[in-house]
Amino acid sequence: MDNKLIKILLIEDDHADQLIFKRILKKTGIASDLVVADTVTGGSSMLKSNDIEIVFCDYNLPDGNALSLLKTLDADKIALVVITSQADIQMATESLMNGASDFITKDNINEPTLERVLTNIIRSKEQQVERQKLEKELEENFANTEAILNNTDDGIWSLDCDGKIVVMNEVARYNISNRKGYDVKIGDNFFENFPEIFTSVWRPMYNGALEGKQANSIDKYVIDNKFFYLEISCSPIYSGDYIKGATFFARDVTSREISRYKIEESEKNFRSIFESSDLPILIRLKDNDAILDLNEACSKLIGQPKEKLITNAFINLIPEALRANFMMEFNAIHANNNIVLETFLVSENKTEVPVSIRITEVAYYNKKSYLMFIQDISARLKKEQSLNEAKLFAEQTAEFKAQFLANMSHEIRTPLNAIIGFTTLLNESNLNEEQKKYVEIIDQAGNNLIVIINDILDLSKIQAGKLDLIAEEFDLHHLVNQTYQLHAKNAKKKGLEFNLNQNKNLPNFIVGDKNRLTQILNNLLSNAIKFTEKGKVELTCELVSSKANTAELKFAISDTGIGIPKDSLTSIFTDFSQIDSSLQRTQTGTGLGLAIVKELVRLMNGEIQVESTFGLGSKFSFTITSQIIRAAKISGSVDANRLPDFSHLKILLVEDNSVNILLAEKILGKIGIVPLLASNGLEGVEMVKKNNPDLILMDIQMPVMNGMDATREIRTFSKVPILAMTAHVLEEERHKYFDLGMNGFIPKPFKIEELITAITESLTVDKSSLAYTTNDYQLFSDMPIFQEIVEGDIKFARSLMSTYIQSSTIELEKFILAAKVNDQIVMANVAHKLRSSFIIFGFRELINRAAEIEQGRGNAELNLKFSQMVKESMKLIDEKIKLISV
Repeated sequence: MDNKLIKILLIEDDHADQLIFKRILKKTGIASDLVVADTVTGGSSMLKSNDIEIVFCDYNLPDGNALSLLKTLDADKIALVVITSQADIQMATESLMNGASDFITKDNINEPTLERVLTNIIRSKEQQVERQKLEKELEENFANTEAILNNTDDGIWSLDCDGKIVVMNEVARYNISNRKGYDVKIGDNFFENFPEIFTSVWRPMYNGALEGKQANSIDKYVIDNKFFYLEISCSPIYSGDYIKGATFFARDVTSREISRYKIEESEKNFRSIFESSDLPILIRLKDNDAILDLNEACSKLIGQPKEKLITNAFINLIPEALRANFMMEFNAIHANNNIVLETFLVSENKTEVPVSIRITEVAYYNKKSYLMFIQDISARLKKEQSLNEAKLFAEQTAEFKAQFLANMSHEIRTPLNAIIGFTTLLNESNLNEEQKKYVEIIDQAGNNLIVIINDILDLSKIQAGKLDLIAEEFDLHHLVNQTYQLHAKNAKKKGLEFNLNQNKNLPNFIVGDKNRLTQILNNLLSNAIKFTEKGKVELTCELVSSKANTAELKFAISDTGIGIPKDSLTSIFTDFSQIDSSLQRTQTGTGLGLAIVKELVRLMNGEIQVESTFGLGSKFSFTITSQIIRAAKISGSVDANRLPDFSHLKILLVEDNSVNILLAEKILGKIGIVPLLASNGLEGVEMVKKNNPDLILMDIQMPVMNGMDATREIRTFSKVPILAMTAHVLEEERHKYFDLGMNGFIPKPFKIEELITAITESLTVDKSSLAYTTNDYQLFSDMPIFQEIVEGDIKFARSLMSTYIQSSTIELEKFILAAKVNDQIVMANVAHKLRSSFIIFGFRELINRAAEIEQGRGNAELNLKFSQMVKESMKLIDEKIKLISV
């Protein structure tokens, strides 16, 4: 026994007996701690407050007996020994029957007896603890085993030598029992409780196991017209050298077997397609380029038998001069599946065949390989060559056409300039009524001819994809009113009611191409008035919707004219289309107007529609999307009735055509200018050197030195404003003039208000001061708030942008450092500080991301995205600074 201290309670009312017990207990040498009580009640109290293991209790006590105390004890924890006299042995025996551990008669309390009793109790307790431990381990082991058996994917069961079931897990119950509704129990004879479908296969395996053999089998079973596959393994169970039964392992391999069957079928199908395909197919190893297989079509393409090609390197089929390039391209992209490369293959007769090779990585009989679909592209390349030649011819033709139109435009506009100009001057002289009528007819004919030329040029630009819109701020109300007034006279002449309705929500200032919008309105209004003999024409302008700084605007032109036949509605927007050929006898026009209008509306991100009833009238409506400007500085148009006095200006006119010189002198005289004259570019250069003029009106096509060369020469020593005055009106021509350093453009024939506007803008907008150039204006067109803030002050604009780059650089460094340690406070402060700048420059996505970070919704991905976007915004601003013309 170990030296563990045993806590013992003695309940005895006789003090002498107490002393004797203590003395004998001490003599036994058993390590113990003894406490004493005189009554059952006292003993019960001690049991509650002390860790008592053994109680010695006198059977008869003043307040009870040992039997009553025994009923309150947990016999598994506390052992009770009854102390009784000889006369109470029967009672002691009854106590033993009720759970007492032992009894001692008072006349037999001695050292050997007490030692025996204590030793037996201690040993019994130790055995009880050991038994409980073993029981717990056994219970845990059984639970673990049961858990393992019931959580495996395999069905497991064991049979003894009589074929009775010893163990069966849940999977086995399902696979071999529940499929047919059998309810098996442990102890049932396995082969008597299952149908022949199972026992016919498994009994031979079981018999072999009893002989020490192991067996495996995969079989298909069919129950109730449903099939499944089971993989069965049967092994003997040994106990020493003896076999005591057999264990079965069953696995449902239905999915695997079906997949294997499908793979076999797929391989059969692949071989069938591979061999019968007309498309050449080749398979090569991934690692060493060796050809594994190829079909008959591939063999024919290469011109060599299959047996000769297999195991050879695929690269040897490519011309030697192309091999390095092919491998470089292949190695660069072979990681991508399903790639396409183009090269040549050498046939047996050394002919090089152009091919396209689609390459896909596959496993071919468990070998990593490339499946190559090879297509002869000889016909395609020949067709592409023909298309390229046709494309080149078309481009050359288009270039010739553009140049022809430009030259023809110049040649036609030059005499027209004189016709319209002098007609205008003649109309202002003293004429009688008949003369006035003739002059008006000439003026109308000239203007009609200008419209025709413009239509042809616009169509040419549209077809060439070179018709670009020019974005600029303008007063929408002013444009609409001016257009309305332009057509009011013609409507009045025909006795038509002509109404203008502008929605009160229509924005004042927008950004767009005001000239093209005017062209659209002019065309539709002209048509409406032209084809309406009585009734009214109405122009309606309204705001459809607005969001942030963008608005959708709708314009509608309705009339009570002749209308359009239903079968013509689908073709009126087609080139050279007119409603009815009979109209050509009474109405002028090219049939291009509506086709051009449709394209212009499309370029303005809008749509045009038509509603019409033949004989009752038509309604054309179109929408455009435009940027709204809350406040803008718009240059007003020139009032021809209140002409400015430019007599203080020194203007040089460089022009070789005497008619145009006379016309220009007359028009310039109206605003107080007597121009200096030069008949060619060379004279113009010298006049600039001698006279230092305030402005130059420069013709383009002149003898000796043309206007473009003269401008180049002047720009080497002077910044004097130069206005191109030419009949070349194509957009690409205008770009050439601006690139040379010219400051503006006046098309021939020109009107006095156009000339005054051009002169005013050129002389009041100093390119080295604070105002926008044309390019600067477009540079900031995507930043409306910034445009409004700087109000045309380029120096201030540059300073503001430079400050943004400097500030953002510092703040971004703070943000990146804070993001590394996830300092949400610093990141939020930086985002808040930069957000106002994002608003100024219109960086919408950055505004949203900054708000998310301020609200503490940042994460690693958002922080990285925010940093990258700030860097991109700084780069964008820096590029704009470099593009500023100052």
